[in-house]
Amino acid sequence: MKLTQEQIQSIETYLKNHDIQFIDVRAELVDHIASDEENRMNQNNQTFYNAFKDYMVENKRTLLKHYESHKKKMLYQSLGVYWKLLKKPKQVLLFTAIFLFLTFFEKFFAFSFPYIKFSWALIFGTMAFYFFATWPKAKNRYSGLESLLWPLTLLGYAMIFLFNITADKPMFYETAPMITNLFTSLIISFNLVFWQLFITTRKKLKTRFSDYALK
Repeated sequence: MKLTQEQIQSIETYLKNHDIQFIDVRAELVDHIASDEENRMNQNNQTFYNAFKDYMVENKRTLLKHYESHKKKMLYQSLGVYWKLLKKPKQVLLFTAIFLFLTFFEKFFAFSFPYIKFSWALIFGTMAFYFFATWPKAKNRYSGLESLLWPLTLLGYAMIFLFNITADKPMFYETAPMITNLFTSLIISFNLVFWQLFITTRKKLKTRFSDYALK
């Protein structure tokens, strides 16, 4: 016996009301619980609500353990997809184009590229993009994606230690312009791939649970 969409939605609503905030983790837990429910209903001839009540009585304490394990699973999945996106030929070409643009910037423009301000604006812009895209639905955050924001933040702090944050041009730009351009190209590429991964993940979950996941 397969669960109806309304029954699946009731599982999702229960998890949402019990502070399972991350929608990607919630989706995995819904799959896990729904599968168990179907087995109970088929083997024990139970109604959905009796099967769900029995499941929660037996497994409520272990639900948080499943929650934490699925958070790690989402992180590894996001890292894997993130790395695959970075390795795609179009991303490599884009990175190369950005690097060449920065390398020859001053030959075409009468001013220096604002490395520091642009990099920080991009990093904070990405964080703001994620925050405002998920904040109106406070319990529809993405565990795997939030974990990926930390490397972007670390790149920003690296800019502080490596560059002079009060200047548009890094301190050692004159002696190591290639490193400066390479580092900045990485920041831009990482942020662009994060946006792409966010849109892809959101679309995937919306398709997977189109009737309730993003209401």
